[in-house]
Amino acid sequence: MKRAFKAKKAVHGLIMLMGIMAFMLSYNTVYAIEDGAYIVNRTTSYNNPDTGLTARGETSNATGDGMSARILADEVLVEQSNGRTFVTIGMGMESSINSVTMQIQEQPGGPFLIVPHTITGTSVLNDDTCVHYRFEVTSPELIIAPRFIVEGMGMELEFYVTLHMNSLRPGTSIFLSEMVEAPVVVEEVVEPAIEDGEAGLAELEETEIEPVIEEPEAAEPTEHQLAMEDRLERLTTFMDPEANPLVGTSGLSTHVFMRSQAVEEEATALANIWIYLVGGVVGIGVLVGGYLVYRKKRGGGS
Repeated sequence: MKRAFKAKKAVHGLIMLMGIMAFMLSYNTVYAIEDGAYIVNRTTSYNNPDTGLTARGETSNATGDGMSARILADEVLVEQSNGRTFVTIGMGMESSINSVTMQIQEQPGGPFLIVPHTITGTSVLNDDTCVHYRFEVTSPELIIAPRFIVEGMGMELEFYVTLHMNSLRPGTSIFLSEMVEAPVVVEEVVEPAIEDGEAGLAELEETEIEPVIEEPEAAEPTEHQLAMEDRLERLTTFMDPEANPLVGTSGLSTHVFMRSQAVEEEATALANIWIYLVGGVVGIGVLVGGYLVYRKKRGGGS
């Protein structure tokens, strides 16, 4: 009897040992990966997966399950560095909730402890702001329980998040990671002067340049030009129908103009002849007078 009891006790001990070893293997699965940032999928539930009850002691709540699924981003960021593990989750409905806290399990099936968190960024989820909460966990395979208060209702709600570590893959998704440096965006700096110069050169090449011709300054008119301009002006006045009613009569206007021109030329010729005659007479008178004075002076002297 004692032997049977001891054998049964040994079997139970062996089973417990195997269970502990299995838990330790699963607990340390994530630590087999290299340090870095990874993305995993998640499952949400309004009921505690360990107890089957809600935080309010209810057995089921379909409305709560739907809310839990909508409020949390589909992907979760897991970061590992020097034996420490951090999780970043994205919670939406920022305009309707406040007093957000993060709770984690210390061990499977154990109670939840509030842990400090930091906000690393925001995004958009279901047309509302999604806030990214980062906090440290003892293991990413333990349950996470966010807690918050719904504005307008004053009701405190809590739901549960389980990470699927078998979906682990490198990346950061919509989150900022402290383990992976964000890519540096190098902006091309363009000197405004060069850009303006190139644009101005291109515009200048497309513009047709018209040559500038400088007109020479008008020279002073000569006496001959002035006389011709005066004659042209008189001719224009003579040919004006309003000033001369004879203009327009067949053959008359041209004849009158030609006759007028002939008379003017004859008068000019006669005036020139008279000038020459008068000048000649005066010259002869001067010579004769001078000769008589000379003879008179010479005779008086003898």
